[in-house]
Amino acid sequence: STLVSERPTQVRMAALASSAAAARNVFFRRASAANARQRRRAMPVVAAAADKPILYDVPVSNNGARCRLIMYWKRLEDAVEIRDPGTIGGLKSEEYLALNPQGKMPLLVLPDGLALPESEVISRYLCDAHADVGPSLLPAESPERRAVCALATRVHDQYVVPIQGVMYRGPMPIEQRAEGIAAIAKQLDVIEGVMKIYADEGPFVAGAEPSTADAALFPTYIFMDHCLTRHFGWRDGVFRDRPESERWWCAMRADTCGARVYDEVKGGLEKWEDAGRFETVGVTEHVKDGSFTWAY
Repeated sequence: STLVSERPTQVRMAALASSAAAARNVFFRRASAANARQRRRAMPVVAAAADKPILYDVPVSNNGARCRLIMYWKRLEDAVEIRDPGTIGGLKSEEYLALNPQGKMPLLVLPDGLALPESEVISRYLCDAHADVGPSLLPAESPERRAVCALATRVHDQYVVPIQGVMYRGPMPIEQRAEGIAAIAKQLDVIEGVMKIYADEGPFVAGAEPSTADAALFPTYIFMDHCLTRHFGWRDGVFRDRPESERWWCAMRADTCGARVYDEVKGGLEKWEDAGRFETVGVTEHVKDGSFTWAY
């Protein structure tokens, strides 16, 4: 009889516990949503007060130049404002880190406060948000053509960008710098192979028309053309035995928007030269050591 009398009590307790748990879940969902809204409202005023997107970037940034090139191709200069990260304290400031915890640029902040870091994310957003303006830059002819563009971009983002600093940063061990330069040479050959796929149809990665892949590659090639030729002894340049890459490079240089980005990035690199950056970070001293291979 004891078991019979206790059962209703157990059922009632279980029901109460279930109701309490459900209430807690509702509370947490509401709290989470409220917190999310509060975080969005708590975004720095400089971002929330803007009436158009803000791209935080500087001219010498190759990753930022990728986004600027897309802006120029799609004629979005009046639709997006470009600001130096220094206007909100720099990359490591509390205000900037609240927008991008990685402390890197470029960073696109939308008028509602949504912050979008990473150059490929920004590039795709600009193309999607402004699909009705200017060229698509997203090849529509076939999934294969889109895949080739994605491949070129992936090789660049995964295997070149993480090591590009060996050309201009320091101090670092000489072995690390030499290994990085060798790896860059390898990836130039890999990208040359990708360039060949649609070479019969035009000078760009996807053939006759430029795409987001061309925007990704070109600013970094400006870096490589400058740094490797001037500081690492690549006397024949980065396009020796890479004819399709050279044809692509010439087409990008001849493009009005490409030429604009070239001048922006090149101007920043020349300022580095004037400031003695390559001597300061140890590049000049390292390259004097002939026991390592620097030119490919």
